[in-house]
Amino acid sequence: MLDTTVLYPVNSYGSGMAPLFTNMALWVGAFALVVIFKTEADGEGITAMTATQGYMGRFLFLSVFAALQGFATTVGDLLLGVQTVNAAAFGLTGVLTSLVDLSLIFALSTAFLHVGKGVCVALIMLQIPGASGLYPIEMMPKFFRTLYPFFPFNYSIKALRETIGGFYDGHWLQNIVYLLLFTVIGFIIGLVIRPLMANTNRMFARQIREGGMIVGEDVHLPGTEYRISNALQALTNHSGYKASIERRIVRFEALYPKLKCGALIVGLVVPIVLAVTFSLTTNTKLEALLAWIIWVLLIIGFLLTIEFMRDSLRRQRELGNLDDIQIRNALAVHERRHAR
Repeated sequence: MLDTTVLYPVNSYGSGMAPLFTNMALWVGAFALVVIFKTEADGEGITAMTATQGYMGRFLFLSVFAALQGFATTVGDLLLGVQTVNAAAFGLTGVLTSLVDLSLIFALSTAFLHVGKGVCVALIMLQIPGASGLYPIEMMPKFFRTLYPFFPFNYSIKALRETIGGFYDGHWLQNIVYLLLFTVIGFIIGLVIRPLMANTNRMFARQIREGGMIVGEDVHLPGTEYRISNALQALTNHSGYKASIERRIVRFEALYPKLKCGALIVGLVVPIVLAVTFSLTTNTKLEALLAWIIWVLLIIGFLLTIEFMRDSLRRQRELGNLDDIQIRNALAVHERRHAR
């Protein structure tokens, strides 16, 4: 005779699946915020605003809506009959999850613009099967078992399950601490990496605006587009600097179409070769997907590099066309930014 003792009973299938679907709703809700609202603080009417102040101001504004989304989602779960052993802890977990999701999505969207938003979409697709929301992680392929500890869904789902089925030995608090670490990662991306991407993001914003097909917004980061070393060269020997830049632009523009066309051709041919190669072997679907993703990222990285080089030469040409007074003013802006 088999005796079964239920330690953490769950009243329905819906209660058991609530952690996963609640996380999905909160992630999509946070993503919707960065799509609906502007992510850049333009500083209109403000005499001096640093990149950190602009970032934190916009983040705190969006955080109000994210917290409300977390509260509304968890209250809706309870009204639908989701089981909970502690309604307050369930709601708090939802609010914290929503804020953590916003910190990551906002950081990626502001630091990498439309590419970052694409990464956010890819992350939710990976986390649905890879964060133990559907099946125990031990039943998933090695690919997901490797990435499992790096998904915020993982820790939020565990914390929500504690509030639904019952608490055990401080695991809820441990998962909340791990979850909040992703907020730190978000702030590192937003406050440290984002300013370093200023000129790249300005280039993206300019090309998106010129394309006219995708809605974009200007990048409002303090500082100048010109490097201080280039400005000093221009002041030292203006005519020589300008002639040197023009020669470099002529050489690069001759190579640019070939580099771009070659990258696109190789970007198409190699995935076809990979598809044929992996089709001849068994049980390599995930390896094929990983190889394809890595190759696409390499091609994108190469295209971004040559576009950034082209934009850098454009900015250097603009610098060469300025007079000495305008160059000194640009240097003064650079000095004031670093003084703050």
